[in-house]
Amino acid sequence: MILEIELPQLKHLNLAYLPKIKQLLYIIAVSAPFTPNISKLSERIGINRETLLS
Repeated sequence: MILEIELPQLKHLNLAYLPKIKQLLYIIAVSAPFTPNISKLSERIGINRETLLS
């Protein structure tokens, strides 16, 4: 509910990014211990680095 309703309303998020956000959360959840590497995450998800940071 938060991802599909509240996040787009509060952050003016394009709904097309929801599958990518869910994919990002899944990658983080299964990668324990997690050390973030923005470049590798953006490649795995299929979006550019700047979009991932925003």
